[in-house]
Amino acid sequence: MSYSQKISFKHLFDPFYNPKYKILWFSNMISYQSRWTQLIVSNWIVLEITNSPFLVSLVAFCGTIPLFFIGILGGQFADQLPRKKLLLFTASASLTASLIILGEIITNSIEYWHIYISISIIGISWAIDMPSRRSLIHDFMDGKPIANGVALDSIGISLATMIGPALAGVLMSIYGSISSLALICIFYIISIFSINLIPTTTQSNQNSKHQLLKIQYKEIFNLLKTYPIIIPTIFLTIVMNLLMFPYTFILPVIAKNTLGLEHDLMGILQATPGIGAMIGTILICSFTKLPDHYKIYSNGCLIAFLGVLCFAISTNFITSSFILILVGLGTAGFASMQSTIILTNTPYNKRGLALGLITIAIGTGPFGALFIGQIAEIFNPQNALILNSLLGLTLTILSIISLKIKKITPSN
Repeated sequence: MSYSQKISFKHLFDPFYNPKYKILWFSNMISYQSRWTQLIVSNWIVLEITNSPFLVSLVAFCGTIPLFFIGILGGQFADQLPRKKLLLFTASASLTASLIILGEIITNSIEYWHIYISISIIGISWAIDMPSRRSLIHDFMDGKPIANGVALDSIGISLATMIGPALAGVLMSIYGSISSLALICIFYIISIFSINLIPTTTQSNQNSKHQLLKIQYKEIFNLLKTYPIIIPTIFLTIVMNLLMFPYTFILPVIAKNTLGLEHDLMGILQATPGIGAMIGTILICSFTKLPDHYKIYSNGCLIAFLGVLCFAISTNFITSSFILILVGLGTAGFASMQSTIILTNTPYNKRGLALGLITIAIGTGPFGALFIGQIAEIFNPQNALILNSLLGLTLTILSIISLKIKKITPSN
């Protein structure tokens, strides 16, 4: 098959012909916008109050540690409770937490540890609704390729990482923290409105409340045994969240102290990975038939780690921006294939549980944030990124070799 036959941009937006998917995509994109911007603004506020890389890294820890502890429950909820109601509940909780912080900023009563409480609430909401959002993608694809739907959802994430931080940075530079937090609250309100438009779906399993809150260890073991591709997928998710993604929480420190950027350029710099992710995801969506999903997934990890390594040694804004676009290209392959591998290799009534395991793996990120924050305090942020990227490259290569040795073949 020729290259021209493999790539067809006319297929890029096929899922949008389904009105249910179109509403879900918009709702997800606004939700990602809210949470990503919230995390960035929270980092800035703590940095301005404390000027401590370690205390800034605690924002990421508090915002993502709930994924590790209750991610599996979020997966079980996705299989056993109405997904739309779950999304409404979590969005409302996140809005409440944001309004409280906005009120404290207005009254000048904010303390840096208040940010940790607020971002923890948002992290709990994220842990509960993440499996439901990704499960709904499969529900609304109506037989079309899952990879296309997940990749388009990843475009929504890319838009969120570009628009939210850049806009918040400009507003914060001109008007201060109040305007950025007000923008976040507006995002949450739009998110709640859009969730109400999502069609209601029925849960695939129904258990008692006692069973709902009980972790299904036997089911998990059987799932991993029956579908072995889940294990290396989880492993690389852990590697990326421990060693690659924590760069985003050190980035404001490097932008301020090494590159000498103010809020506006800092926001633009933090938006540049989204440009790369957008380009990469559009290319993935445009394939009429995707090659090996896991190959795209693992190669994306390699590209992302190489990009972070280069960013660590960069000393100017322009070069750093182009390098972060490369990082975004890598994360596009990783993010779009992560859920695709799970959704295409597990049965309908186990997808929430499998996605819950992925959520737990994503929840290891807080430990990575603490690690990189402590290394940055002891040495410097650049050396912390170099150490992480070299270790990440090594583990990713070992994972690829292990998959070939065990001859595990995922479904595409």
